[in-house]
Formats: sequence, C-alpha cells, structure tokens
Amino acid sequence: MMNKRLFIFIFFVAFFCLQKTVEAQENPGKADTFFLAKKKGFLGRFGKSIATTPPDEAPVKLVNPYLKFKGLIIRSIETIRLGFEYDIDDTTSIKNNFGTRVGKALHKNTADKVIKRNLFFNEGDPLYPYLLADNERYLRELIFIKDARILVDFAEGSADSVDVIVLTKDVFRLAGIFHSAGPTGPG
Repeated sequence: MMNKRLFIFIFFVAFFCLQKTVEAQENPGKADTFFLAKKKGFLGRFGKSIATTPPDEAPVKLVNPYLKFKGLIIRSIETIRLGFEYDIDDTTSIKNNFGTRVGKALHKNTADKVIKRNLFFNEGDPLYPYLLADNERYLRELIFIKDARILVDFAEGSADSVDVIVLTKDVFRLAGIFHSAGPTGPG
C-alpha cells in the first residue's frame, strides 16, 4: 500500500514539474527560476539543485598562449617534475602534510628521457603553436602524468629563439607497489 502511495506522489510531482517546465519554455519573458527553488527546506534545496539559470557572463574565447612565438626556433627544452607538495598552477604554495611526506618517500618521479620521448618537438625545431597545445593535452592524458604545463619564453640574448619548460606532476601509484610485491612475489 505504501509503495502505491509513493508512486502516485512521485508521479504527480513529476507531472507538475514537467508542466511548469513547459510553461517556462512557452513564456521566455518570465524569470527562469524553477518553482521549487523558491521553497524552503528539502523541496527548496532540491529545486535549487536542478534549477537552470542563465550564465551571468558571455562566453570567453580562449587564445592559444603560444601564438606569439610562432615560427621561432626552440633553443632549449627543460623538464621539471613537481613533487606531491606542489600545485602545478601555483608552485609557491607548498603542502607539507602526512600524505605528501608519504608520497615523497614511496614515489619515484618519471625520468627526463620518458617525458622527452613524449614530446612532439625537439631542440632546433621551429615552434608550432597548435603542436605545443596538443602536446600539453597529450601529456595530461598519459596514465602516469597527473597534470602538465608547457611554458615558453623568449631566449635570453636572442630575438629569434625561445626556451621551453615542461612542468609535469606524476600520479601517485600505490596500487602498483602492492601488486608487484604481492604474496606471490614480483612478477
């Protein structure tokens, strides 16, 4: 009996919500706030969670940061592997909690040669902006890299060369440690 009442209640609430959604689409001049979002308590929280509001700002066009270096020669490539205590967006912020100390003690960073093997460009090549942007995305998709950034700056004392810095942050793989040292031994 209880299940039947609950079903009927859910049916009427869904029907009422659908009716209000259709009314909102037919009257676009009205405010685009879901009617339950105005309620208090559980129904209000539920309504706010599913309400759609128009964006406050216009879409922002993203510009490739490497475009201003197009065609310049890559003089040097430096790879920097950040530890678990650093944030790739803000390297001045340093975390020093138990988790980062354990991560530093158990994890070995990816080698320079492995990162350089996954680059689409070499020293002496001209810089292609879209190739660098694709390479940054590709590095982020590698299973052993958590995040990556490619930074480019004009080479000191040269007008036609750039220096490239590749920042990477590894994924902490504790599961791999336990798998290789399991009860049957490495293998």
